Amino acid sequence: MGGTGRARRTKRIQKFGTGVQDSVRIVNKKLKLSGENALQPDVPFGKRQKKKKPTFERQQENREKQKQAKKKKDVDQESAFVDSSNNKEASRDKELVFLESLVDSKDDTNLEDSVEEQEDSSSPVSSLWENDGDTKKDLFEDSSVEESDTEELDIERETRHLDDERRLEEEDSKAEFVLNATENFVAAEQLAKLFDDDIQRSMADRKSRISIVLQILSDFKNRKDGSHSRSEYLSLLKSDISYVYGYNTFLVEEFLGMFSPVECMEFIEASDKPRPLVIRTNTLKIKRRQLAQELISRGVNVDPLENWSKEGLVVYESRVPIGATPEYLAGHYMIQASSSFIPVLALDPQENEKILDMAASPGGKTTFISALMHNTGIVYANDSNADRIKSLVANIHRLGVENTIVSCYDGRKLVSIVRDLDRILLDAPCSGTGIISHDPSVKTSRSRPDIQRNSLLQKQLLLAAVDCCNAHSATGGVIVYSTCSVLVEENEAVIDYCLKHRFVKVVSCGVPFGIPGFIKYRGKQFHPSLQESRRFFPHIHNMDGFFVCKLKKLENGVRNGENQ
Repeated sequence: MGGTGRARRTKRIQKFGTGVQDSVRIVNKKLKLSGENALQPDVPFGKRQKKKKPTFERQQENREKQKQAKKKKDVDQESAFVDSSNNKEASRDKELVFLESLVDSKDDTNLEDSVEEQEDSSSPVSSLWENDGDTKKDLFEDSSVEESDTEELDIERETRHLDDERRLEEEDSKAEFVLNATENFVAAEQLAKLFDDDIQRSMADRKSRISIVLQILSDFKNRKDGSHSRSEYLSLLKSDISYVYGYNTFLVEEFLGMFSPVECMEFIEASDKPRPLVIRTNTLKIKRRQLAQELISRGVNVDPLENWSKEGLVVYESRVPIGATPEYLAGHYMIQASSSFIPVLALDPQENEKILDMAASPGGKTTFISALMHNTGIVYANDSNADRIKSLVANIHRLGVENTIVSCYDGRKLVSIVRDLDRILLDAPCSGTGIISHDPSVKTSRSRPDIQRNSLLQKQLLLAAVDCCNAHSATGGVIVYSTCSVLVEENEAVIDYCLKHRFVKVVSCGVPFGIPGFIKYRGKQFHPSLQESRRFFPHIHNMDGFFVCKLKKLENGVRNGENQ
């Protein structure tokens, strides 16, 4: 069938040739075109020759040549790497010097000029930033360059931080300038319309005008318009306050006489807000900690009052009516404003003394005095109003007070009934201008004749209280005068009158807070010792407005031969 397989392959090679022969022919053609010597095929046409194995000496010689070639290659690569690293380090040093010059520069103009000059130059640094893609790849190839990259980023970050701070300062200064300019512009724009009575003003308009007038009065020298006086602005403020907050003109004038315009507004706004609900622990029956635990168990959220009181608890919220709990009905506490604690603390009652409470109803101060005396001694609880005596007696029984005698007399005539008392508390009847949050009708129901009548009654009651006190008492000889009014005519003026007609002096109240009393008011000069008296305001102390003054009787009798 055509012979063996080897014979058939030989015939096919003779007829068509081998692939090796064709490959040699193609390579020789390309080498001839390039001018190089032609290659001879390792495998001749026909039968493949067997490759001879090199001798041992030849193998050793080839190995030595390979080692030398490899060693030379390594040396060349190392020298090339060192040259490249030196060039890169030089470029980086120049770049770092340039960046440090940017950081140290404090003048923005010089900074921008240096940047522009550097960009225009043909230095490696400028080419670095221009050819950001390729050049940075070449610089940051090895680990040492990566460390330099970190340093560079820190410097760039610091530069940006300094630039941000400088920009923020500029923005703040611009904002402050714009704010001041806007405020002055608004005030100047509204100034022409402030005194225009033809404009029908709403409640919001009047509140806005109050704010503008307060702003002008707070710095009248620099913000006045020149065509209107300070008194005109004050008149405008009075009318707006009366309209917005519902006060009569008389009270607004009194408040503006006591406070600056801004503080007057703070007082008026605070007087409309309710005061915190406070209860006084009746220490005759229970301790404050135990009472607090019982109330908390009933869903009443309470906290101790401030450090100056050991009996008070502030009630924040309650699930039950605070005046109808079993603890209240059992006489464990009394609902009482924190400001009414202060006169009793100033009185500082001692055990086994004889004490008079001249205006005792509804009994909060009377029962507090008895608790501090531990039901010893005698407390005369007097009130001239028979209807109020009922609540006084009810609280005395509920709280377990046993050392009290209740009477219903005109306080001015008590001197003929009780004398030689150790301590006397006079919480005098007043206008109630400190408790407007409890009785808003005070805003419109008080007038100057009312205040004058109150002041006269208060002076008479205080003189009677001094006359009932024993100047030679071993433990006392103390009179405490208090009101829930903030008006000077009902407070400092009454004490000053008493100092002129009785042998008494003003002493410290012993209360660690409060505002000193006035010694000068609307051209009137009061005794300097009135600085020892204390005032309490809702906008400062978050309690009812109150006045407390403590007197020490020096000797019995009257000054200037005045008749009894």
